[in-house]
Amino acid sequence: MDISKLVESRYLRADQMQGQTQTFTIERVALEEVGRGESKPVVYLSGMPQCLVLNQTNMRAIARAYSMQTDNWIGKPITLFGTTTPFQGRMVPAIRVAIPEGASAPEAQQRMKDNPPPSSSAAGAAALTSSIDW
Repeated sequence: MDISKLVESRYLRADQMQGQTQTFTIERVALEEVGRGESKPVVYLSGMPQCLVLNQTNMRAIARAYSMQTDNWIGKPITLFGTTTPFQGRMVPAIRVAIPEGASAPEAQQRMKDNPPPSSSAAGAAALTSSIDW
């Protein structure tokens, strides 16, 4: 028996997305107390009973495509996919956000044409985090 199926959570877990890619529409974004009293942005998705707690990488990916203002994310599509990422010296499951082709704002599309992402996913993540002005 897979014990991860016995633990229900209102938040989407990385192990639930392994080997999957799904596109959803953002219904709303809220700042919520998650875990040990830490406030984090949470994205509610159409057709998904669980919501996604945003980490810095995923938040920046959405902001780069749609705007620094979360109100502008409502109604926009995002694709979630399962992958792995290094954490404390080992590879762990992770959820990443991608923006469907043609879905981002025109100015973001122009930035992507001027600065296309690297071909590998590891290089893409490094380029994404290093290329955003915060």
